[in-house]
Amino acid sequence: MNEKYIFYLLFFILSWAFLFRLNAQIIIHKFIPGDFRFSNTHRVELLNIGNTSVNIGDYLVITRDYSVKIPSKTYLLPNQKYILAQKNSIIKPDLDLTSCKDFLFKPYKKNVEGNYVVLFSPYLQFLDGFYFSQLKDVPFLPEKNRLILGNGNIIHYEIPEPNFPKWKYYPMGEDPAIGFEQYLNEWRITSVYPHKKLYSQVQFKNFGYRFLNHVVNFYLETSTEENLAYFELQKMNGNTFQTLFRIEPSNSFKGGIYKFADSEVPLNQTLYYRVVSLDQFGVKTYTKVIEVETKENKKDFWYEILPQKPNPQQEISLRFLSSFSQNMRVKLFNEKMQELSTLFNSFIYANQQNLLRIKKLPSGKYWLVFQNDFKREFFSFSVN
Repeated sequence: MNEKYIFYLLFFILSWAFLFRLNAQIIIHKFIPGDFRFSNTHRVELLNIGNTSVNIGDYLVITRDYSVKIPSKTYLLPNQKYILAQKNSIIKPDLDLTSCKDFLFKPYKKNVEGNYVVLFSPYLQFLDGFYFSQLKDVPFLPEKNRLILGNGNIIHYEIPEPNFPKWKYYPMGEDPAIGFEQYLNEWRITSVYPHKKLYSQVQFKNFGYRFLNHVVNFYLETSTEENLAYFELQKMNGNTFQTLFRIEPSNSFKGGIYKFADSEVPLNQTLYYRVVSLDQFGVKTYTKVIEVETKENKKDFWYEILPQKPNPQQEISLRFLSSFSQNMRVKLFNEKMQELSTLFNSFIYANQQNLLRIKKLPSGKYWLVFQNDFKREFFSFSVN
């Protein structure tokens, strides 16, 4: 008798464990707030992230504005979505909310800022939840720890406190123009439209450096910025990058120029740096990683005139390199130091060859003036 009792007990426990594992496969993938009665952008997307099919029939979805019970015997295949929205939604729903009655008694509170979505299993097991508001103490459900059915009956349940790790909170007011998407257990802001994402609003143009007197001076230039929270300068320590400090962005659509430094750097080392931006939607964008050799007395730049070949146009080929990434301007002067032209005015990268061709120069002596953000150097050459 005891063995039979133990067998049934183990069977019961294993069955619940199996159901719990299946339930854990279903997450709220996307939540676009709003009341479906007045907005065709509102929707809730459930997603099966597991490897087996799951019956989500009788699952309970609760938001601030309504509750709905998913029809029985509704199955989700692996990686399949189930969409709840009104019939005129911008994306075709699997469940038309306009044809569903509220499963619970939920008085609509217009004075409540923010929104939330909760997913329960048929056994009222809390599966997933998300909320956002301007205040963390936004009310979740009409009654704490009990659900009131449409017929007046009360079901008791348990829901995690707001600081429970399964909750994800965004301190924002309601805005039906944006939505929230869950990816790798993290909620991110996304677009209201099904195939459009909000990507980072920054474009890096130049990222260079100059090492002098134990200090690495950095130069960062962006071509556009919008909705950025901050930049971070990161330095490799072992196999990982660590943040040294943050830089406040200009958030100008024309971009910005930033100069900053890493001081007290030891000599004769090879260091690696990068800059990362974080926007207000949680999207990170990285510059390329630059390699810095901490050697003193290294020339800023050097050049050579390539061997001249007989040609009637008196063409001169000039090759120059820089020991570090920087802004560079190259001008041509005659023997009397009268400016003839600007040959180059742009950003150059460390140890990358730059080639210039100067055409139609008559015989005589000429000066090249190389100028960066720190100094100016003069070089002379002759044309036979």
